[in-house]
Amino acid sequence: MVVDVHYGDRLRSLPKGEPSWVVASPVNQPVIREIWKEYNTTDDIEGITSFNADPKATPEDWLVSELDMIDLHHGELSNDPPYSVLRVVGVSLSERIKKALSEFGLTATGITSDGFEARRGQDNKQVDGVRP
Repeated sequence: MVVDVHYGDRLRSLPKGEPSWVVASPVNQPVIREIWKEYNTTDDIEGITSFNADPKATPEDWLVSELDMIDLHHGELSNDPPYSVLRVVGVSLSERIKKALSEFGLTATGITSDGFEARRGQDNKQVDGVRP
């Protein structure tokens, strides 16, 4: 999930074939459209799903508010197997985010230079001192 409104061309480095949720912004949206055209798909199971965000809210708000939709589209009710890793770009891990992740069975397992990673299941061992 990318909540960085300035991610732009870096979207091209997202793994092809893995679902990615990206905040729609004047910088991101043209690149998203180009990627959809190049890969001839808007399928959120295999590519990028763009979501609108309240410009008065924060990237943390956007992440927390989209977790339901991500889980609906990629969780156990929609996929077998369901998603087990959530990589987030554009926001730092906070107590609020940790709590929201835990509601979906996710545990923060690592901090990255531009966000964090969370996992669900038995293999969500603590990394870099991160725990919900």
